Amino acid sequence: MFLKKDTYKNWVLYAVPLIIFIIFNFIFDFNGLYGQDGHEYFRYSKEVKMFLTQGTSVDRMYWPVGFPLAGSLLSFTGFSVLWSLRIVSLFSLLGTLFYSKKIIQILFNKDGSLLLILGAATQVYFVRGGFLIMSDMLCTFFITLLFYKYLSYIRSQKLSTLFLIGLIACFAFFTRYASIPLLILPVAHSLFVFLRGLRVGFQVLLGIFFTGALIGLFYSNNQLISLSEEIINQWSFSNFYNRVITTENGINTNMVPNGMYAFGNFFHVGFLSFGVLLIPFYRKPNVSCKFLIACIVLYILFLAGIETQNYRFLMLAHPLVLIVLFPFFDALIKWLKSKKLASIFIMATLLFNGAFFFYSFNKTYRVHTLERKIINAIIELKTEAPIYCFYIDQAFPSYDLNNERRNFYYKEYDNFEQGALVIFNEDKFFEQWKGHSVMNNWNRLIIQNELDTLVRLPQNWTIYRIK
Repeated sequence: MFLKKDTYKNWVLYAVPLIIFIIFNFIFDFNGLYGQDGHEYFRYSKEVKMFLTQGTSVDRMYWPVGFPLAGSLLSFTGFSVLWSLRIVSLFSLLGTLFYSKKIIQILFNKDGSLLLILGAATQVYFVRGGFLIMSDMLCTFFITLLFYKYLSYIRSQKLSTLFLIGLIACFAFFTRYASIPLLILPVAHSLFVFLRGLRVGFQVLLGIFFTGALIGLFYSNNQLISLSEEIINQWSFSNFYNRVITTENGINTNMVPNGMYAFGNFFHVGFLSFGVLLIPFYRKPNVSCKFLIACIVLYILFLAGIETQNYRFLMLAHPLVLIVLFPFFDALIKWLKSKKLASIFIMATLLFNGAFFFYSFNKTYRVHTLERKIINAIIELKTEAPIYCFYIDQAFPSYDLNNERRNFYYKEYDNFEQGALVIFNEDKFFEQWKGHSVMNNWNRLIIQNELDTLVRLPQNWTIYRIK
């Protein structure tokens, strides 16, 4: 039976993501660009490379710079910036699987390849992070590597390992600020173990130094201050149970409240399709697993209290969740083998994961192709007129469309330039952005001006010209 030998499972664990990546790239021409975040990372990475080679200026970016910086540096090996960012994501995925497997080996002295195949390498909400130009998978790799080094330090207490823990934590933080809840406990415990072995005087001095360094880092970065204030202001216990949340991004109506969404790593079919089957096979966690559980709980509380739901956020904790669940999974497989049902379970899980992968990633692919269709339609109009738009404009620089962009989100327009283009999707934005500048601008535009419909595009997108 397939997947029986450890060597074959090891091969499958890394081959599956690579095969999926090759299929999407060479058959479906998917280049990893998806949504506003991906285009912003691509933009910043290109500007960083131009700065390093030609000394040109770099516009400020709202998010941490770790991921686009990694892409721009890798591009000096000869890859394009776009390919470099994709390689960073792909190898971050492979590295995450590798170190997750090593942690399972350390904690349980067993091979975790099968769990990682079924619970990570074929689960669309996790594995797609390795195919997108997003920072999530790189940060997930740093977090997984951090916990591997943490376990090594607790056993060896080598000073060099402690230094690596601090360095990796910095990399994770400057890749995604939201990683802090997962970093606090392993970093703090590592420092505690280190300080415990020193004299009291040294403990006090080093404690003051580390505290001062953290405070200095925080207050030297205005972006961190504003972001912290934003999170503190929006975090609320009411977000645990509310489905309708009003934010600066409009009115968000979620399918489930945050308190349920935050447990998606355990039970959502996009993260762990067989999660509910593990419940009867509960095993008392060992000390190391209890520590991992504490880190996961801290992160769940953070996610449940903030205003925004995004399944990308859950990706950071997914390897840790799988590691904690390994004893449950191992018990399930042993029971299935005793009933001669293990092969059926593995096949059924792979088939379900594949079907859901096709269903879910198809939505991502549709957004990707829509962006390219809109841009190609504008290029075919052969005009340098400014463009009034929202949501889609972040993709313009990625495909070398240089028309002036006038975003409905950032400014209330009293008048609109005749001859300019408008790209809009009223059906998509009507409910979420009601009362916001996005819909206010649109309503003012159609009252004050007549519009020529130039191109009708999929998913109710339309390109107009202002008469």
